[in-house]
Order: sequence, then structure tokens, then C-alpha cells
Amino acid sequence: MAEAALKERVAPDADSPHDIVSLCTAAESGNSECVQRIMDANPALSSYKDPAGRMPLHYAVFGGHTETARILVAAGCDPLRGLYP
Repeated sequence: MAEAALKERVAPDADSPHDIVSLCTAAESGNSECVQRIMDANPALSSYKDPAGRMPLHYAVFGGHTETARILVAAGCDPLRGLYP
């Protein structure tokens, strides 16, 4: 079930589990070069939501990494998605 939901959110040619973990880890640590490489390869991952509802953008913002957040938004991540009204 989780795998089916994951496939709906990412491009079909993605190495999904590895790329998602790498993306969230890089966003959390502010590794903008790694985030940019992943976004160049698969921009659909920018909008991935983990089981808790967090996106890579949340990790970047919580860490105060503005450049990383900018890269994710430029790749297509909606900064208003996932916010409470």
C-alpha cells in the first residue's frame, strides 16, 4: 500500500527510496549541491510527502537552509502545500 502511494508521487524512473532518503537528508543538513543534483535528475521528488506529512521543503526550512529551500521551490515544490489553514 505504501509503495503504491509512493509510486503515485514520484517519476516512474526514480530510484525512489534511495533518492527520497538522500533528498530529505540533504535538505535537513542544507547540502544544496546534493539537493540540486537530485532535483536535476527527478524534480517530482520535490513534492514527496513522508508518512508524517513532511516534504523535503519542510526539512530545509526547519533547518534554516534558505538556498536549499529555494532549489526545492524552483523544482516545483509548492510552499503552501501541507500547511494548516
